[in-house]
Amino acid sequence: MGLRTRSLSAAIVILIGLLPLAGCAYRAAVHKDQLEGYGGDGVISKIEFLPNPGVEVSFEPFPLSHSFTAVYRLKGLPIRPAPYWVELVVPKPGDQWKVRSGEPIRIGVPGTLKLSAHRATGEVIFECIWSPEEKGWSIGPAGAAAGYLDHSQPRPKTETQIYPWDSKDPGTQPTSLELAWEPGANVPDKLGYVRMQSGGTK
Repeated sequence: MGLRTRSLSAAIVILIGLLPLAGCAYRAAVHKDQLEGYGGDGVISKIEFLPNPGVEVSFEPFPLSHSFTAVYRLKGLPIRPAPYWVELVVPKPGDQWKVRSGEPIRIGVPGTLKLSAHRATGEVIFECIWSPEEKGWSIGPAGAAAGYLDHSQPRPKTETQIYPWDSKDPGTQPTSLELAWEPGANVPDKLGYVRMQSGGTK
């Protein structure tokens, strides 16, 4: 077998190996009309990540040192192949957050968070109430983030996610996201905001 033949064979093998990846990326592609068709609250944007393109909706920041409630409209939220993960983000958690082996990450922002998603009929898609400081935060490029996921309990109402099948039938699409934040004692003067994200991660 000549060098050219071996090179051609290797190229074919690589191409075949990339076909599933290309197929997944195509199915998850974010199109301009999907973003332009969103008529809800917040700012919608595309997450550039070739293996798993994504969509993010970010809502206005609010002071974590005060009680806060909001109802966000989700009109025209794009239906995606991956679920929307809903979480509270603290973009500037500071450098005093604590990591101890076997314990949750804490950033010194105690409080109780309630997140719930609803259909136009009023039906609840999920409803979760918890303390991010007790449950734990994750630390990433955007800062500290906290969603709720409890594998010990069956769905619904035990995870802050909206799945594709939650929107498969006409009239079943999520139309609103409700937020209620009640700060604990001595919460520092920090801002937080709610983010919805589908895809865009490994």
